[in-house]
Amino acid sequence: KTQEDDDEGEGEGEELRTEEVLAAVQRMVRTLHLVVDELVPLLPHDFHVVGMYQRQVSYLTEHRIRRFYDANKASLSNADTLKLLAWAEMHRETMTRFGADARGGSNFKDVEAALLRNYTSRVATLMRQWMQRIYDVDKDSTPSAVDGGTLITSWPEDLAGALQQQLTLAVTELKGPASARVCNLCLDMGLEMRALLLQWRTTPPSPPPPLFPRAR
Repeated sequence: KTQEDDDEGEGEGEELRTEEVLAAVQRMVRTLHLVVDELVPLLPHDFHVVGMYQRQVSYLTEHRIRRFYDANKASLSNADTLKLLAWAEMHRETMTRFGADARGGSNFKDVEAALLRNYTSRVATLMRQWMQRIYDVDKDSTPSAVDGGTLITSWPEDLAGALQQQLTLAVTELKGPASARVCNLCLDMGLEMRALLLQWRTTPPSPPPPLFPRAR
């Protein structure tokens, strides 16, 4: 019986935090590093122990993350969802270096795709909430004027601040397709809001409608 077997059963029936689950699966991956560094040099080349351990570690880690996500996805915070998604990207790269298929198993691909869908949905909801607040303040405010009659409003700075926070998270915590997808989502929503606010300032309806009718 290995430490990984103990880890796999650890926390059954208990509520675990995201950090605890990630720490458990990272211990499994460290075991794979030990196999490469300490066990492989002692065995004949035709034993293929790395492949055997890689498959076992892949199964255990992916199974544990899948089980944790399925049980907790409704209650996970945005930050925890991002941590799991960032781990999934790193894990795929790590397993690839140990000889796994770069595409991962079907179970792992499903988990990674579900995490990305969940996180982008959360980002979209959060952005809509922020944009609605910016819009509510802007529609009730009177822009100040400078020399020449140019109107000044704070919404571009407010919008840039909201976008910057999500873009920074996407480029610092994620990589490749996941990072690009979140960045494109934020930029598309920012452009949409810019167009709507410029339209409102040009031909304001009376009374002004909600920017995002379904936003809460």
